[in-house]
Amino acid sequence: MADLGKGRVALKAMNGRFVSAAEEALVLKDLAGKNPGEAESFQWANLMRGDTMLMSLTNHRYLATKANNPGPVTITATGPRPARKGGECFKWKAVE
Repeated sequence: MADLGKGRVALKAMNGRFVSAAEEALVLKDLAGKNPGEAESFQWANLMRGDTMLMSLTNHRYLATKANNPGPVTITATGPRPARKGGECFKWKAVE
């Protein structure tokens, strides 16, 4: 993860590519040494229950996935669901 300031981050995969918004989906993009742009920038939001949400700067929607099910991540959520089980709230930890 790269800190872009103002609560914004860019998500970097282990292979060096960045998570980039493309329509309502996410793709891994090689930036060829360039800085992350708006498509690779996400606004970080901490929620009161310790969950984290990431809003895409391209469409102002949040990253979401099917909870407890590996698969594609979309940028379609409009906000958190009360039960926090809709896949738009994440728990995270640093990986060394």
